[in-house]
Amino acid sequence: MLTVDELKTIYAAHDVDQSGTLDKEEARKAVIALGENACHLENFDAEFDKIAKDGVIDVDGFMHFAKGQHTH
Repeated sequence: MLTVDELKTIYAAHDVDQSGTLDKEEARKAVIALGENACHLENFDAEFDKIAKDGVIDVDGFMHFAKGQHTH
């Protein structure tokens, strides 16, 4: 399981436009980068749409896709 700091580093690395949020494509790449620590990858679009606000997620939303960082 990744630490919160490691997750934040992955999040920041995939915030290509440095907006402080991830759009769907940035988020998809960041979740893939989580590797075995990712969850919800099989239904990424539905999960993203459920938690996104105005088509983007913040770091807390990104944590939703990391094993051990949320409750199902």
